[in-house]
Amino acid sequence: MSLMTAGMRVAGSGADAPLALERDQVAPPRVGICAAGEIWGGVEQFVLTLAHGLRAGDVEAIVILFHDELLARKLRGSGIPVEVLDRFGKYDPRHFRQLAGVLRRHRINVLHVQGYKASVVGGLAARALGIRVVKTEHGRLEPLAGWWGVWNHCRLSANVAIERLASHAVVDGVAFVSNDIESHARLRRRAIPQRVIYNGIEMPPPRSSGIARRKRNAGTFNIGIVGRIAPVKGHRELLQALVRLRHLDAIRVHVFGTGPLEAQCRRWSEEWGVADRVRFHGFTPAVHERIAALDAVVIPSLHEGLPYVLLEAMALGVPVIASRVGGLREVLEESHCGLLVEPGDPSSLASAIERLLQDAALRAELVDRAATRVRQSFQASEMVREYADLYRRVLTH
Repeated sequence: MSLMTAGMRVAGSGADAPLALERDQVAPPRVGICAAGEIWGGVEQFVLTLAHGLRAGDVEAIVILFHDELLARKLRGSGIPVEVLDRFGKYDPRHFRQLAGVLRRHRINVLHVQGYKASVVGGLAARALGIRVVKTEHGRLEPLAGWWGVWNHCRLSANVAIERLASHAVVDGVAFVSNDIESHARLRRRAIPQRVIYNGIEMPPPRSSGIARRKRNAGTFNIGIVGRIAPVKGHRELLQALVRLRHLDAIRVHVFGTGPLEAQCRRWSEEWGVADRVRFHGFTPAVHERIAALDAVVIPSLHEGLPYVLLEAMALGVPVIASRVGGLREVLEESHCGLLVEPGDPSSLASAIERLLQDAALRAELVDRAATRVRQSFQASEMVREYADLYRRVLTH
Protein backbone atom coordinates (compact mmCIF):
# COMPACT_ATOMS: atom_id res chain seq x y z
CA MET A 1 0.00 0.00 0.00
CA SER A 2 1.45 3.38 -0.95
CA LEU A 3 1.62 6.30 1.46
CA MET A 4 -0.82 8.33 -0.60
CA THR A 5 -3.26 5.42 -0.93
CA ALA A 6 -3.08 4.72 2.79
CA GLY A 7 -3.83 8.33 3.53
CA MET A 8 -6.68 8.72 1.06
CA ARG A 9 -8.60 5.66 2.31
CA VAL A 10 -9.29 7.29 5.68
CA ALA A 11 -11.62 9.90 4.20
CA GLY A 12 -15.03 10.12 5.81
CA SER A 13 -18.31 11.24 4.34
CA GLY A 14 -21.71 12.34 5.55
CA ALA A 15 -21.89 12.38 9.33
CA ASP A 16 -18.22 11.44 9.64
CA ALA A 17 -16.94 14.44 7.66
CA PRO A 18 -15.71 17.44 9.70
CA LEU A 19 -17.38 20.81 9.46
CA ALA A 20 -14.12 22.09 7.96
CA LEU A 21 -15.18 20.63 4.63
CA GLU A 22 -17.83 23.33 4.16
CA ARG A 23 -15.44 25.82 2.58
CA ASP A 24 -18.17 28.32 1.70
CA GLN A 25 -18.65 28.94 5.42
CA VAL A 26 -15.41 30.03 7.07
CA ALA A 27 -15.31 28.68 10.62
CA PRO A 28 -12.93 29.93 13.30
CA PRO A 29 -9.73 27.88 13.48
CA ARG A 30 -9.88 24.63 15.43
CA VAL A 31 -6.23 23.63 15.34
CA GLY A 32 -4.47 20.33 15.84
CA ILE A 33 -0.73 20.72 16.44
CA CYS A 34 1.01 17.50 15.39
CA ALA A 35 4.59 16.59 16.36
CA ALA A 36 6.68 13.58 17.36
CA GLY A 37 7.16 14.50 21.03
CA GLU A 38 9.83 11.84 21.45
CA ILE A 39 12.51 14.04 23.02
CA TRP A 40 12.62 17.46 24.63
CA GLY A 41 14.12 20.05 22.32
CA GLY A 42 13.39 23.23 20.43
CA VAL A 43 10.41 21.86 18.50
CA GLU A 44 8.85 20.57 21.71
CA GLN A 45 9.36 23.94 23.42
CA PHE A 46 7.76 25.59 20.40
CA VAL A 47 4.71 23.31 20.56
CA LEU A 48 4.25 23.92 24.28
CA THR A 49 4.57 27.70 23.93
CA LEU A 50 2.25 27.88 20.93
CA ALA A 51 -0.40 25.64 22.49
CA HIS A 52 -0.36 27.74 25.67
CA GLY A 53 -0.80 30.94 23.69
CA LEU A 54 -3.55 29.65 21.41
CA ARG A 55 -5.60 28.27 24.28
CA ALA A 56 -5.28 31.60 26.10
CA GLY A 57 -6.64 33.41 23.04
CA ASP A 58 -9.59 32.73 20.75
CA VAL A 59 -8.19 29.70 18.89
CA GLU A 60 -9.18 26.23 20.06
CA ALA A 61 -6.24 23.85 19.92
CA ILE A 62 -5.25 20.31 20.79
CA VAL A 63 -1.84 18.64 20.47
CA ILE A 64 -1.39 15.30 18.68
CA LEU A 65 1.82 13.38 19.47
CA PHE A 66 3.41 10.11 18.42
CA HIS A 67 5.16 9.61 21.78
CA ASP A 68 3.95 9.92 25.37
CA GLU A 69 7.02 11.60 26.84
CA LEU A 70 7.95 14.86 28.60
CA LEU A 71 6.08 17.14 26.20
CA ALA A 72 2.85 15.19 26.70
CA ARG A 73 3.27 15.40 30.48
CA LYS A 74 3.93 19.13 30.39
CA LEU A 75 0.87 19.71 28.20
CA ARG A 76 -1.39 17.67 30.46
CA GLY A 77 -0.04 19.50 33.48
CA SER A 78 -1.04 22.76 31.83
CA GLY A 79 -4.55 21.55 31.05
CA ILE A 80 -3.98 21.39 27.28
CA PRO A 81 -5.77 18.50 25.50
CA VAL A 82 -3.34 15.87 24.21
CA GLU A 83 -3.91 12.88 21.96
CA VAL A 84 -1.06 10.33 21.85
CA LEU A 85 -1.16 7.90 18.93
CA ASP A 86 -0.25 4.22 19.22
CA ARG A 87 3.39 3.38 18.51
CA PHE A 88 3.38 1.85 15.09
CA GLY A 89 6.28 1.98 12.61
CA LYS A 90 7.51 5.26 11.17
CA TYR A 91 5.05 5.43 8.26
CA ASP A 92 2.70 2.59 9.27
CA PRO A 93 -0.67 2.93 7.43
CA ARG A 94 -2.53 2.39 10.72
CA HIS A 95 -1.34 5.80 11.87
CA PHE A 96 -3.29 7.44 9.04
CA ARG A 97 -6.57 5.92 10.18
CA GLN A 98 -5.91 6.62 13.85
CA LEU A 99 -4.95 10.24 13.25
CA ALA A 100 -7.93 10.76 10.95
CA GLY A 101 -10.18 9.58 13.77
CA VAL A 102 -8.65 12.16 16.11
CA LEU A 103 -9.15 14.93 13.56
CA ARG A 104 -12.81 14.01 13.04
CA ARG A 105 -13.53 13.59 16.73
CA HIS A 106 -12.15 17.03 17.61
CA ARG A 107 -13.61 18.62 14.45
CA ILE A 108 -10.19 20.04 13.49
CA ASN A 109 -10.11 22.34 10.46
CA VAL A 110 -6.38 23.24 10.48
CA LEU A 111 -3.61 20.72 11.16
CA HIS A 112 -0.26 22.31 12.05
CA VAL A 113 2.58 19.82 11.47
CA GLN A 114 6.19 19.77 12.71
CA GLY A 115 8.84 17.37 11.44
CA TYR A 116 9.04 14.47 9.00
CA LYS A 117 6.52 12.00 10.39
CA ALA A 118 3.89 14.58 11.31
CA SER A 119 4.18 16.15 7.86
CA VAL A 120 3.72 12.85 6.02
CA VAL A 121 1.23 11.02 8.23
CA GLY A 122 -0.65 14.07 9.43
CA GLY A 123 -0.56 15.87 6.12
CA LEU A 124 -1.99 12.98 4.11
CA ALA A 125 -4.66 12.17 6.71
CA ALA A 126 -5.73 15.82 6.83
CA ARG A 127 -5.81 16.16 3.05
CA ALA A 128 -8.01 13.07 2.79
CA LEU A 129 -10.52 14.78 5.09
CA GLY A 130 -10.34 18.16 3.36
CA ILE A 131 -8.58 19.75 6.34
CA ARG A 132 -6.12 22.58 5.76
CA VAL A 133 -2.46 21.91 6.58
CA VAL A 134 0.08 24.40 7.94
CA LYS A 135 3.73 23.43 8.30
CA THR A 136 6.56 25.04 10.26
CA GLU A 137 10.08 24.61 8.90
CA HIS A 138 12.34 24.52 11.97
CA GLY A 139 15.63 23.67 10.27
CA ARG A 140 17.34 22.55 7.11
CA LEU A 141 19.48 19.59 6.17
CA GLU A 142 23.23 20.10 5.89
CA PRO A 143 25.99 17.48 5.54
CA LEU A 144 28.36 16.71 8.40
CA ALA A 145 31.89 15.39 8.27
CA GLY A 146 32.93 11.82 9.01
CA TRP A 147 31.18 8.47 8.68
CA TRP A 148 28.58 9.40 11.30
CA GLY A 149 27.79 12.50 9.31
CA VAL A 150 27.57 10.62 6.00
CA TRP A 151 25.24 7.98 7.43
CA ASN A 152 23.09 10.52 9.25
CA HIS A 153 22.92 12.71 6.16
CA CYS A 154 21.76 9.79 4.00
CA ARG A 155 19.15 8.75 6.54
CA LEU A 156 17.80 12.26 6.93
CA SER A 157 17.88 12.82 3.17
CA ALA A 158 15.53 9.87 2.70
CA ASN A 159 13.12 11.30 5.27
CA VAL A 160 13.34 14.73 3.67
CA ALA A 161 12.58 13.31 0.22
CA ILE A 162 9.44 11.57 1.50
CA GLU A 163 8.40 14.65 3.44
CA ARG A 164 8.92 16.99 0.47
CA LEU A 165 6.87 14.76 -1.79
CA ALA A 166 3.98 14.72 0.65
CA SER A 167 4.28 18.41 1.55
CA HIS A 168 4.10 19.59 -2.05
CA ALA A 169 0.79 17.77 -2.35
CA VAL A 170 -0.88 18.67 0.94
CA VAL A 171 0.53 21.82 2.57
CA ASP A 172 -1.64 24.95 2.40
CA GLY A 173 0.61 27.35 4.33
CA VAL A 174 4.22 27.44 5.54
CA ALA A 175 6.02 29.28 8.31
CA PHE A 176 9.82 29.48 8.58
CA VAL A 177 11.50 30.22 11.91
CA SER A 178 14.24 32.28 10.25
CA ASN A 179 14.99 34.08 7.00
CA ASP A 180 17.89 31.68 6.45
CA ILE A 181 15.56 28.69 6.41
CA GLU A 182 13.09 30.53 4.17
CA SER A 183 15.86 31.30 1.67
CA HIS A 184 16.61 27.57 1.29
CA ALA A 185 12.96 26.49 1.10
CA ARG A 186 11.74 24.30 -1.71
CA LEU A 187 8.00 24.57 -1.08
CA ARG A 188 7.43 27.00 -3.93
CA ARG A 189 5.55 24.85 -6.42
CA ARG A 190 2.13 26.20 -5.41
CA ALA A 191 1.02 29.72 -4.57
CA ILE A 192 0.36 29.24 -0.86
CA PRO A 193 0.76 31.62 2.09
CA GLN A 194 4.41 31.59 3.22
CA ARG A 195 6.00 33.78 5.86
CA VAL A 196 8.82 33.99 8.40
CA ILE A 197 7.51 33.74 11.97
CA TYR A 198 10.23 33.93 14.58
CA ASN A 199 10.00 31.72 17.65
CA GLY A 200 8.80 33.57 20.71
CA ILE A 201 9.17 33.11 24.46
CA GLU A 202 7.32 34.12 27.58
CA MET A 203 9.42 36.88 29.09
CA PRO A 204 10.71 36.02 32.58
CA PRO A 205 9.76 38.37 35.44
CA PRO A 206 12.30 41.05 36.38
CA ARG A 207 14.96 39.52 38.58
CA SER A 208 18.39 40.31 39.91
CA SER A 209 19.96 37.28 38.24
CA GLY A 210 22.97 39.33 37.18
CA ILE A 211 23.76 40.38 40.76
CA ALA A 212 23.24 36.87 42.07
CA ARG A 213 25.42 35.49 39.31
CA ARG A 214 28.30 37.83 40.10
CA LYS A 215 28.19 36.89 43.78
CA ARG A 216 27.83 33.17 43.22
CA ASN A 217 30.45 32.94 40.49
CA ALA A 218 33.12 35.07 42.15
CA GLY A 219 36.49 33.81 40.92
CA THR A 220 35.07 31.64 38.13
CA PHE A 221 33.61 32.27 34.68
CA ASN A 222 30.92 29.69 34.01
CA ILE A 223 30.07 28.91 30.40
CA GLY A 224 27.10 26.75 29.45
CA ILE A 225 26.15 24.79 26.33
CA VAL A 226 22.55 23.57 26.29
CA GLY A 227 20.95 20.94 24.06
CA ARG A 228 21.42 17.61 22.35
CA ILE A 229 25.04 16.41 22.38
CA ALA A 230 25.62 15.73 18.69
CA PRO A 231 28.29 16.74 16.13
CA VAL A 232 26.15 19.51 14.63
CA LYS A 233 25.88 21.28 17.99
CA GLY A 234 29.60 22.04 18.25
CA HIS A 235 30.53 20.41 21.56
CA ARG A 236 33.84 19.20 20.11
CA GLU A 237 34.73 22.72 19.01
CA LEU A 238 33.92 24.08 22.47
CA LEU A 239 36.19 21.53 24.15
CA GLN A 240 38.95 22.36 21.65
CA ALA A 241 38.49 26.04 22.49
CA LEU A 242 38.78 25.21 26.19
CA VAL A 243 42.13 23.52 25.52
CA ARG A 244 43.35 26.81 24.03
CA LEU A 245 42.18 28.63 27.18
CA ARG A 246 43.94 26.48 29.77
CA HIS A 247 45.99 29.49 30.82
CA LEU A 248 42.78 31.08 32.16
CA ASP A 249 42.05 29.28 35.42
CA ALA A 250 38.63 30.90 35.93
CA ILE A 251 36.86 29.22 33.00
CA ARG A 252 34.47 26.33 33.64
CA VAL A 253 32.25 24.64 31.04
CA HIS A 254 28.83 23.20 31.92
CA VAL A 255 27.18 20.79 29.48
CA PHE A 256 23.40 20.46 29.80
CA GLY A 257 21.78 17.68 27.78
CA THR A 258 22.43 14.19 26.47
CA GLY A 259 22.99 12.70 23.05
CA PRO A 260 24.97 10.33 20.82
CA LEU A 261 28.26 12.20 21.22
CA GLU A 262 28.24 12.40 25.02
CA ALA A 263 30.60 9.49 25.70
CA GLN A 264 33.05 10.75 23.09
CA CYS A 265 32.96 14.25 24.57
CA ARG A 266 33.78 12.83 27.99
CA ARG A 267 36.75 10.96 26.47
CA TRP A 268 37.95 14.07 24.68
CA SER A 269 37.85 16.12 27.87
CA GLU A 270 40.02 13.46 29.58
CA GLU A 271 42.44 13.03 26.67
CA TRP A 272 42.85 16.78 26.16
CA GLY A 273 43.47 17.48 29.85
CA VAL A 274 40.42 19.65 30.57
CA ALA A 275 38.15 17.17 32.38
CA ASP A 276 38.58 19.07 35.65
CA ARG A 277 37.02 22.12 34.00
CA VAL A 278 34.04 20.40 32.36
CA ARG A 279 30.88 19.20 34.09
CA PHE A 280 28.25 17.08 32.34
CA HIS A 281 24.86 17.69 33.96
CA GLY A 282 22.73 15.42 31.76
CA PHE A 283 19.14 16.32 30.95
CA THR A 284 18.00 19.21 33.16
CA PRO A 285 14.24 19.95 33.25
CA ALA A 286 14.58 23.33 35.03
CA VAL A 287 17.27 24.55 32.65
CA HIS A 288 16.13 28.20 32.90
CA GLU A 289 17.48 28.40 36.44
CA ARG A 290 20.80 26.93 35.31
CA ILE A 291 21.05 29.39 32.41
CA ALA A 292 20.35 32.34 34.72
CA ALA A 293 23.31 31.32 36.91
CA LEU A 294 25.80 31.25 34.03
CA ASP A 295 28.23 33.97 32.99
CA ALA A 296 27.80 33.15 29.30
CA VAL A 297 25.93 30.78 27.00
CA VAL A 298 27.81 29.34 24.02
CA ILE A 299 26.02 28.03 20.90
CA PRO A 300 28.83 26.82 18.58
CA SER A 301 26.49 24.96 16.20
CA LEU A 302 27.44 24.16 12.62
CA HIS A 303 23.91 25.14 11.60
CA GLU A 304 20.76 26.19 13.46
CA GLY A 305 17.20 27.31 12.95
CA LEU A 306 16.24 29.58 15.82
CA PRO A 307 17.07 27.83 19.12
CA TYR A 308 15.06 28.65 22.21
CA VAL A 309 18.17 28.61 24.39
CA LEU A 310 19.35 31.71 22.51
CA LEU A 311 16.17 33.64 23.28
CA GLU A 312 16.08 32.40 26.87
CA ALA A 313 19.65 33.48 27.55
CA MET A 314 18.98 36.91 26.06
CA ALA A 315 15.84 37.33 28.16
CA LEU A 316 17.61 36.18 31.34
CA GLY A 317 20.45 38.66 30.95
CA VAL A 318 23.17 36.15 30.05
CA PRO A 319 25.59 37.15 27.25
CA VAL A 320 25.76 34.83 24.24
CA ILE A 321 28.55 33.62 21.97
CA ALA A 322 27.22 31.85 18.88
CA SER A 323 28.20 30.64 15.43
CA ARG A 324 27.52 32.95 12.51
CA VAL A 325 24.88 30.64 10.99
CA GLY A 326 21.14 30.57 10.38
CA GLY A 327 18.86 32.22 12.87
CA LEU A 328 21.73 32.87 15.30
CA ARG A 329 23.17 35.48 12.96
CA GLU A 330 19.76 37.08 12.40
CA VAL A 331 18.85 37.38 16.06
CA LEU A 332 22.24 38.62 17.26
CA GLU A 333 22.44 41.14 14.41
CA GLU A 334 26.08 40.61 13.44
CA SER A 335 27.43 40.79 17.02
CA HIS A 336 25.27 43.74 18.10
CA CYS A 337 23.44 41.62 20.70
CA GLY A 338 26.01 38.85 21.21
CA LEU A 339 29.38 37.73 19.88
CA LEU A 340 29.42 35.78 16.61
CA VAL A 341 32.20 33.38 15.61
CA GLU A 342 32.88 31.29 12.54
CA PRO A 343 31.33 27.79 12.72
CA GLY A 344 33.75 24.93 13.24
CA ASP A 345 36.58 27.27 14.30
CA PRO A 346 37.82 26.58 17.87
CA SER A 347 40.37 29.41 17.70
CA SER A 348 37.69 31.98 16.90
CA LEU A 349 35.51 30.59 19.68
CA ALA A 350 38.37 30.69 22.20
CA SER A 351 39.14 34.32 21.33
CA ALA A 352 35.49 35.31 21.83
CA ILE A 353 35.32 33.57 25.21
CA GLU A 354 38.51 35.27 26.39
CA ARG A 355 37.27 38.63 25.16
CA LEU A 356 33.99 38.26 27.02
CA LEU A 357 35.76 37.12 30.18
CA GLN A 358 38.07 40.12 30.24
CA ASP A 359 35.61 42.86 29.25
CA ALA A 360 32.86 43.46 31.81
CA ALA A 361 31.67 46.58 29.99
CA LEU A 362 31.17 44.58 26.79
CA ARG A 363 29.17 41.96 28.69
CA ALA A 364 26.89 44.64 30.09
CA GLU A 365 26.36 46.24 26.67
CA LEU A 366 25.51 42.93 25.03
CA VAL A 367 23.07 42.02 27.80
CA ASP A 368 21.23 45.34 27.52
CA ARG A 369 20.96 45.18 23.73
CA ALA A 370 19.89 41.54 23.81
CA ALA A 371 17.15 42.20 26.37
CA THR A 372 15.76 45.01 24.24
CA ARG A 373 15.94 42.89 21.09
CA VAL A 374 14.07 39.92 22.56
CA ARG A 375 11.39 42.14 24.12
CA GLN A 376 10.76 43.90 20.82
CA SER A 377 10.84 40.98 18.39
CA PHE A 378 10.57 37.60 20.12
CA GLN A 379 7.58 37.71 22.45
CA ALA A 380 5.45 34.56 22.56
CA SER A 381 2.28 36.65 22.21
CA GLU A 382 3.44 38.01 18.84
CA MET A 383 4.38 34.54 17.59
CA VAL A 384 0.94 33.22 18.59
CA ARG A 385 -0.82 36.15 16.92
CA GLU A 386 1.03 35.53 13.64
CA TYR A 387 0.21 31.82 13.63
CA ALA A 388 -3.45 32.52 14.38
CA ASP A 389 -3.47 34.89 11.41
CA LEU A 390 -1.84 32.24 9.21
CA TYR A 391 -4.49 29.69 10.22
CA ARG A 392 -7.23 32.12 9.19
CA ARG A 393 -5.42 32.83 5.93
CA VAL A 394 -5.30 29.19 4.88
CA LEU A 395 -8.98 28.74 5.73
CA THR A 396 -9.90 31.51 3.29
CA HIS A 397 -7.14 31.06 0.69
